[in-house]
Amino acid sequence: MWSFAVIGHPRSEDEEVIGQPFEQSLQLCQKNKVDIVFLGGDNILGYNTSFRRYKRDVDTLVGLIDSINIPVFVVPGNHDYCTREQKQYFEMQLNKSYMRITREVINFLLLDTIDGHLDVFDGRQFQMRYHKPCTRRYYFEPIPRNSGWPIPFSDEQYALFEKTLCGGEISPLPDDKFELPPFYGIIMCHPVWKVDGHDWNKRFHPHLIGRNAFVFCGDHQTSNPEYVIRDGVHYINTAISSNIPSFVIGRFYKKEGLFLSEETFDGQSKPMQFKRLASHNTMG
Repeated sequence: MWSFAVIGHPRSEDEEVIGQPFEQSLQLCQKNKVDIVFLGGDNILGYNTSFRRYKRDVDTLVGLIDSINIPVFVVPGNHDYCTREQKQYFEMQLNKSYMRITREVINFLLLDTIDGHLDVFDGRQFQMRYHKPCTRRYYFEPIPRNSGWPIPFSDEQYALFEKTLCGGEISPLPDDKFELPPFYGIIMCHPVWKVDGHDWNKRFHPHLIGRNAFVFCGDHQTSNPEYVIRDGVHYINTAISSNIPSFVIGRFYKKEGLFLSEETFDGQSKPMQFKRLASHNTMG
């Protein structure tokens, strides 16, 4: 058996502070002997014009990741960087903002839903927004905002998506013979599949139909965990900041396949129940 976890929206409302739900999630991952962890975006408070304070925020997250003996990969959300300088530090300390991780027939692809924003933001315009839940009481959001409106994925991200679907270019080890059909796990912050006319629905979703594909999003705007199937593609929206704080653990069994469960902080684990949606109009 081999397993992974997806933890959505792990940030707290404080700079340089790791929230208790995030710590509990990682402790449960260790208890369940999870092999690899993915963080699904909005991993730090961010939204500050001070690069010095931004670095301290990222460094706190890095310190926690380094304290556990599990590989952790981080998908960026709109809180995680909003200037090229911040993105460069994010990638230097954590990992590339989009990347592929493969183990035999198991293919993970991390995508960056905010990457295109840097093409329209000059890094010199911010709006100060009052935010009551935040301890410091404000955000400095970029102008234009880097959330709340759809941005197409870059051609470079789409090219990596195509390579991931094609497979190949790997050298499996003897213990990686899973006797399973290929699995494709896409991890990104925002559920762009819900946005009519978005680039995802035109270029990406059609190529996942008919494949063993699962898309994990870590967006906090869902009030409850969301598990749906559209055109045979599984979409999971999960956040430890939702009304039902939980995260996802996936377990691969070499002959039986993949089993997904919803994990809550009281130690309860239950199989996911997916709701089937109507086919998506990819031409919208």
